[in-house]
Amino acid sequence: MRKSLVLAAAGMLALSLLPGCADRTHMSENYGRTLRRAFSNQVVDPRPHAKAPEGLDPEEATIVLRTYRRSLSPTKEAPRTPVIVVPGAPAPGAQP
Repeated sequence: MRKSLVLAAAGMLALSLLPGCADRTHMSENYGRTLRRAFSNQVVDPRPHAKAPEGLDPEEATIVLRTYRRSLSPTKEAPRTPVIVVPGAPAPGAQP
């Protein structure tokens, strides 16, 4: 009995607070217009394309890949020694 009374009271409280969530007086008349426009611009083009897009043939893809890899590799430079910085460590020869 007590449990059903508590549930009924909680339900009445929830129903009395619910209309406060539906108040739209703070929204302007163009609220959500940008979002609706963005969604409408995402429609897929229903017209079939006359020619399917073509990819690279294997030889051309190999040339592009080699050129890309060459652009990433260093060009005959002396190997660089990494500099390791340890925060808070005293400089060599400095008094702590």
